[in-house]
Amino acid sequence: MWQSFVVAFLLVALGAVGVYFIRRFQAPVHETYQPSPSQLLLGYRAFLVVLFAVALFGYNTLPFAWVYYTVWNLTLQLVYLVWATVHQFRHRADTGTAVPTTAESRALNAFFDVCFSVSFLVCMVYWGVVYPSRVDKTIKIMSVFQHGINCIFLMGEFALNGFVVRKATLGYILILPVLYGAFSWIGHETWNDGFWPYKFLDVSSQASPLWCFGTVLIHSVLLLGTLGLSKLKSRWRPALCPVAFHPTLALTPKDDEDNITPA
Repeated sequence: MWQSFVVAFLLVALGAVGVYFIRRFQAPVHETYQPSPSQLLLGYRAFLVVLFAVALFGYNTLPFAWVYYTVWNLTLQLVYLVWATVHQFRHRADTGTAVPTTAESRALNAFFDVCFSVSFLVCMVYWGVVYPSRVDKTIKIMSVFQHGINCIFLMGEFALNGFVVRKATLGYILILPVLYGAFSWIGHETWNDGFWPYKFLDVSSQASPLWCFGTVLIHSVLLLGTLGLSKLKSRWRPALCPVAFHPTLALTPKDDEDNITPA
């Protein structure tokens, strides 16, 4: 099967490109952001943590359900929400105040970028490709939640938080589907006993290389879409967006420690 070799090459090549982008492009270091824009956001995040946890652990047959990209997506969203809630709670004394970014805040921003961008792709692929090919057209509320409602909640998070989507996140956006593709292929050959979670993953199909390349490409395109949303946010809600400052701006001792680059 020549397709297997082509898909393997694409996974390695795209993964290498992703690593290059991560090393080559970095988010700005000298910026201020609002770790706790409002108490409303803290309550909203806490509510979403409970809701997404119930959806993930109460309505998915884990651990088997992790063979699906949808559940990967939901898991990443829950991890982000827990992390963001804890991060904001630690900075609750800074509510409404801009402070210099730290390594943690930049990592959290990048994590949000990935979750936010990929959520739209999962929604599009499910309703545009997976659902039409299903024999059983029954629509379950959890399917709607995982492939649509969660996107709406993340839009609310985006509107309220102090982050904007960065072009520097492209490397992570490329690596995520590569990791999932490799995971699915290994699972197909081992613990899943020949099972493909999605038909378009089947490397025996002659179209599989196109699906592989196209899926990763769409990830990049949707990142551009969320970059456009960030431009709108910068125009309509500039107070919530990070602001660049000159490196010589005086910082507090704590911020100095957080921004020190190891030798």
